[in-house]
Amino acid sequence: MKTFNTTDILLQQLEEQRRANLELASEEEQRRLRAEIDAQMCVILPFTEKERTAAAVKDRLKRSDDDFFYWDKVYFPAEMYDEYFPPGWFHQEIVRLMDLGDKKAHVLHGPRDSAKTGTAKKKFLYNFLHGKRHYQLIGSETLAPAQTAIVDMLYILESNERLKHDYKLQWNEASSENLFARSVTNPAGTYIGALSEDRSSRGKQRAFFLRPDLIYLTDFENNTSSVTKEAVEKRIQRVNEMRTSLAAKGTLLWEGNNFSVDCAMNHLFLEQERGILSEEFILHRFPAWDPSRKGNRRSIWFERFPAKSEADMRSQCKPMDDHDWNGNFQGRPSVKSGDIFPSEHYHEWTELPEDLRGVIFTDPNCSLKEKGDTTAITCLCWSTMMQKYFITSARCKSYSNPNELIRDFLTLRAAEKIREISIISQAFDGNVAQEATWTNSLLNFSRLFNMPLPHIEFKRYRVDDLASVAENEWKAGKFLFPPGFRRTEEGKRYTDQMFKFRLKKAAKKDDAPDSLISALELMQEYHINLIGGTAPAFTSVSKKNIQRAL
Repeated sequence: MKTFNTTDILLQQLEEQRRANLELASEEEQRRLRAEIDAQMCVILPFTEKERTAAAVKDRLKRSDDDFFYWDKVYFPAEMYDEYFPPGWFHQEIVRLMDLGDKKAHVLHGPRDSAKTGTAKKKFLYNFLHGKRHYQLIGSETLAPAQTAIVDMLYILESNERLKHDYKLQWNEASSENLFARSVTNPAGTYIGALSEDRSSRGKQRAFFLRPDLIYLTDFENNTSSVTKEAVEKRIQRVNEMRTSLAAKGTLLWEGNNFSVDCAMNHLFLEQERGILSEEFILHRFPAWDPSRKGNRRSIWFERFPAKSEADMRSQCKPMDDHDWNGNFQGRPSVKSGDIFPSEHYHEWTELPEDLRGVIFTDPNCSLKEKGDTTAITCLCWSTMMQKYFITSARCKSYSNPNELIRDFLTLRAAEKIREISIISQAFDGNVAQEATWTNSLLNFSRLFNMPLPHIEFKRYRVDDLASVAENEWKAGKFLFPPGFRRTEEGKRYTDQMFKFRLKKAAKKDDAPDSLISALELMQEYHINLIGGTAPAFTSVSKKNIQRAL
């Protein structure tokens, strides 16, 4: 067996690897990694002569084997931290999850600056020293942060005098991607390897038959990650693939921040809310402040944040803004308003005027509900007396059956007739192919339910060219939504899409703004509304491009 200490050559290799990883990482990751490295380089006082006896070592190792937090306190003493706070219940929960053997994927949201990553990495190192796991993998979005974490572990093992004295590691393998060592507390040894989103876990085995029994994911997505539909699906599928690579009594922990409504972690939480989450995934949401938790547990880490209220907690955590607090700290991300339909101009009506005239518009779309694709239906009305637009009713949901979509469209129209609102036109979005498809669907619906249908037009609008008119009216505060609309499931979905809209070229989920912008254009074609305000709107006519389906 090969026994060695870190040589000058190995130190040079580690430093080169560290620099390479920092160059590949984002600026935010660089700052975090440097902070971690600086913290690890703090001087840890070696044991005193009295503490270096064989009996003292034996006692420490035995107590450490039974208690991770005792080990943490002894080998990473308080003086090594710039600011030390005792671990709390949240950190105990992280350790508990990393000890499971259920072959599940555990996805954990924890607030920023709550020591979740530091606790998990120390537990990862503890497993390596005490043989709690036989083959551990650490993964991140790109390979660089995972490699850096392994390099840092090796550096700690070679620079922490307390660990060096008690464990006397016998190394067989040490690089930026793999570690393997034996010790008196782990004579069989433990393997460590690196993973990333682009590096498959399939076929990952050591010693011929050892499968990973712990996969730990950190920095698996962040605010520089792609959150397109395709990227999110790929990320979740990769986590699921990693889960299937686990040993029979292994477990996977992905910890991070639920920072965006579009990120993969939030997609999983939405699946859970809708009852379609795979039973192989178990989600854990730990907000910074949760009034439903009892006593001091309402704060995620009372030892550091001794808050008595959410406002107090927020003042101690110091988030950048509401968006940062809702996502990175509370784990319930909110939509960050775009420049076209900002949320501050959202208003609701209390009662409807009597002079409303309106149109109904939708871009019909059917797809698998599990994919999350939506169709928005908008009834937009104009009041000359109030000089306001009233969205009297709207839908925003996923349809898999064209008859259900047509029924909702007609039901919405019938409701406006009952209100004695004059509906001047109703239209579907559609090119030639769409018009043919949906004309057949409308005819089939009419025959199936023996129901005459109103005349439905087919329009093809270039929304990006028309958005400026709707934007001006929105920012003038002229659009009014139904009372409590934002608090309903469909209303929240509709308005979230409105607030995020940044033109079709940049947007993915744009059904609601498409519907509203197109309804406004349809209204203008029938001269229902008079665009006005404190100053006349001036828009480009030469760039305006409207196409009607024949």
